[in-house]
Amino acid sequence: MVATSSCALKIGHLNVRSLTAHLDEVNLLLLREELDVLCLSETWLTDSVDSSMLLFPGYTIRRRDREGRTGGGVALICRNTLKLDVMRVPSAGSTLEAAPDLTSNARVIPCNISDHDLITASITNTKTRHVPVTCTVRSTRRVDTAALCLDLLLADWAEVDRADSITDKWNGFLRVWDPVINQHMPMKTVKMKHRHRPWMDDDAVT
Repeated sequence: MVATSSCALKIGHLNVRSLTAHLDEVNLLLLREELDVLCLSETWLTDSVDSSMLLFPGYTIRRRDREGRTGGGVALICRNTLKLDVMRVPSAGSTLEAAPDLTSNARVIPCNISDHDLITASITNTKTRHVPVTCTVRSTRRVDTAALCLDLLLADWAEVDRADSITDKWNGFLRVWDPVINQHMPMKTVKMKHRHRPWMDDDAVT
C-alpha cells in the first residue's frame, strides 16, 4: 500500500571530490546523519562508471556528469521511499529562497571525506510518498532440476567450441545458457518484506 504523509525532510550537501574514492564514507554518512537526500558536487564521475557500481542500500542515485573535460559533476542520493520528479530550478527566486521558513536546523558538520564540510538542513511540510521496496530475483521455487539439466545437456554448445577468443566463448556461452535458464528460472520482481539492515555502522568501523 502506498501512503502519503507530511514530515520533515533532512537534506545535506557535500563537495565530495571524487565519489568513487569515498563510497564507504558516503554510505556511513547517510546512515549516521539519517539523511533523506544528499546532494553531491564535484563527483568526478565519467560515463565509464556505471551507476550500478554506485551502491547506496536504501537509496537511489541520480547523476549528471560533466561532459567534455574532467572534474565537476553533480549527483543526488535520495531514499528510495521518496518519489522523484525532475524539475527546473531558477538560478534565483526559488521556493526555498522565497520562503526561508520552510527550512530549519541548518548545520555545518565537520567530516573528513574531503576538504569541505557537510551542510545539512530540515525542510518542513514536505510530502513523502512511501513506496514498496522491490528487487528483481531469479525464481527457483518451482524449478525442475532434472529438466533443467537435460535441456542444458541437449543444447547446442558448438558455438562455444568454435569461438577463438575468451570474449567470443563467453558471449556464445550466454547465448545458449540464458534462454534455458530464463525458461526454467524466470526473473521476477518481489517486494522486500523485511526492513533494510545497514551493512555498516559506527561500531563496525571503530
